[in-house]
Amino acid sequence: MIAVACVRSGTKYSVEYVERLRSMVARYLPQEHRFICLTDQPDQIAGVEMIDCLHLGWHGWWLKMGLFDPDLRGPDRCLYFDLDTVIIDDLTPLAEWGGEFGICRNFTKLAGHPTWPCNYGSCVMSLAPGFGRDIYRRFSADPHGWVRRCPHGDQEAVEKLYPRAEYLQDHVPAGYFVGRRDFNSHRPKAAAVMIFAGRHKPHNTPHRWLRKAWQ
Repeated sequence: MIAVACVRSGTKYSVEYVERLRSMVARYLPQEHRFICLTDQPDQIAGVEMIDCLHLGWHGWWLKMGLFDPDLRGPDRCLYFDLDTVIIDDLTPLAEWGGEFGICRNFTKLAGHPTWPCNYGSCVMSLAPGFGRDIYRRFSADPHGWVRRCPHGDQEAVEKLYPRAEYLQDHVPAGYFVGRRDFNSHRPKAAAVMIFAGRHKPHNTPHRWLRKAWQ
């Protein structure tokens, strides 16, 4: 069993985003899985285990830090996707990766910004069963301090707390991930996971094929 996770904090992303991500995962992950959502919102969604994280007091992308508590997310390997991810092909390569902790190389840095201060991109992560307890303990001991010291968000904090993660791009076929700077009017042949950032999201992307794939 594998847990596929997302995080919904506040109302920036509607319930529809959780439902559509759940649907895409069901379509492209043949492996038996449970779909979970860490949230500070009261909504209940069919087919999704809603994990109440309101007590943490962490908002926005910082709620992702709750993923590192094995007691919160459960005992299974956990594969995480940002809510604005669009999945267009088989997730088996990610689901079958068996390392301790995998995270994406930062897509801003990959796009020709070598001085960008973060090497990590927390849009997709894979956590082994039981992994992350020390990360969670250290962050939760001083969350306001970590937020203050990490202006580039949760991924910067994760990199400082655990600098030896493996990069998921090294364990999937070339072209498997596509960052938003490389989106175009045609579906890339090798792509499986489309990574959004910035003002364009799946519901308003100018690329019609990508809007259609988001279902």
